[in-house]
Amino acid sequence: MKYGYHYCDTNINLLHDTLNALNGSSNLVNQTKLDIDLLLVTGDTVRHNSDPNIPLTVDEILQTSQFVMRKLKESLPKSIILPAVGNNDLFIHDILDKGPNANLKGLYESYELLTGFSDYKDTFLKGGYYTYQTKNMNLIVLNTNYFVLANSIHADCGRGTPGHHQLTYLKDQIASAKSRHQAVFIAGHHSASKYVWKIDCLEKFKETVNSTIVSGMLFGHAHTDRFLSSKKMATQFLNPSILPQHHPAFRIYDIDVKGHIKNYIQYCANLEESNQLGIVKYKTQYSAIDYFEIPDLSRKHMHQ
Repeated sequence: MKYGYHYCDTNINLLHDTLNALNGSSNLVNQTKLDIDLLLVTGDTVRHNSDPNIPLTVDEILQTSQFVMRKLKESLPKSIILPAVGNNDLFIHDILDKGPNANLKGLYESYELLTGFSDYKDTFLKGGYYTYQTKNMNLIVLNTNYFVLANSIHADCGRGTPGHHQLTYLKDQIASAKSRHQAVFIAGHHSASKYVWKIDCLEKFKETVNSTIVSGMLFGHAHTDRFLSSKKMATQFLNPSILPQHHPAFRIYDIDVKGHIKNYIQYCANLEESNQLGIVKYKTQYSAIDYFEIPDLSRKHMHQ
């Protein structure tokens, strides 16, 4: 099959046609020109290590990461591209110790291919996290691998752990943004959940992000279209993926100049139809505000 099978990883053909949809050159049914200022990649640019006959190697992880970053930059040369570290991007699946280390250094050398990423060198090499800033908004990209149960190196986010250092960084960034009257978005790979995160890390994270200036949180990992709402935190938006695990999909968020989420449009491609036609055609699946019947995706309306 040209574009793969369900429960497989994304192949080159699917990646190519998806990037053509994003840059507006083709592969959108209505041929809409998408105006993408910023592309957030929520992690896992590397395949799953699920085939015992083709074990994943460190060289393949780094080569794949570099290849994907190059393709993104070529396809969207005018867009800011911000990657988060996923658990499949790690040399040992799910396992990452404190930085600086060879894994973070290798990923940084891949991400450095992206325009402007060298600005984040210090914090990325330290822990795989960084902050992108505009006049009115801060997007804090976290390395959630330090918070999750699957990373067994550290039991919690106690003092001296990489999780603690990252939470301190997050707290400082939110405080700084608040003093400048700026909005904050938080992004990463794993969404904040007791089923995925260490309880100590989760509770400290909730306390840290319990601020009205946090407009929303954007995560991946689960390959599902859903959101998590909590009184203590801004809404967590979990985006689908372009893996053919279900049907490939992506979202275009509309965020105003003050950092408020107005809406998102989700685009989806039918895998069976794509394989039959020999071309991926992404169609508008839904508009969030129309589907939820609310005026915008602010904390106020997402929590009602």
